[in-house]
Amino acid sequence: MSEEQLKHAVDNIEDVEVNDLEDWMVDRYIEDIKANNEDLKRYEDIMNRRIDELKGQYNRKKDSILKNNHFLLTTLNTYAKRQKSLKETETQQKYTSLSGEVIIKKPVKKMMAPTKEKVEKLVEAYPEYKIVEEVVRVDWKELKKRFDIKNEKAYDKETGEEVSDLVTIEDQPEETIIK
Repeated sequence: MSEEQLKHAVDNIEDVEVNDLEDWMVDRYIEDIKANNEDLKRYEDIMNRRIDELKGQYNRKKDSILKNNHFLLTTLNTYAKRQKSLKETETQQKYTSLSGEVIIKKPVKKMMAPTKEKVEKLVEAYPEYKIVEEVVRVDWKELKKRFDIKNEKAYDKETGEEVSDLVTIEDQPEETIIK
């Protein structure tokens, strides 16, 4: 095959006959695959840089909006607290307007979930509240060595017993990798 035929074959890869390939052509295809992978990597880098740039723009806009909201919420809080029509309960204050309500939740003390260190101390002090969680797993790396596939079914090598109901068999597609 001439260089002109190879150029045509590269441009029309679907038309290439495997029987017509020669070693030097295969080598050229390998170079093309490597070049294509480099292009993909370059495009991915461009995409990632663009994503970082967009995230930066988004974060600047978000910070500006949150700063504006903070100012507006502080202003509405102060305004609502000065109104005679402010309704108050044990846990909150509420001012009603045509567009919505300004709800001011009163500060409260809240117990937080204990840290690991405190959990141990709490279990000692209150053993009746201890919860034991057990994680059950199978050592699949070792167990799969015991199984074999014959006629689309899984069998235990040691007992000969069919175990297809315990394991799933999937067809893995052929994959060609260039390194």
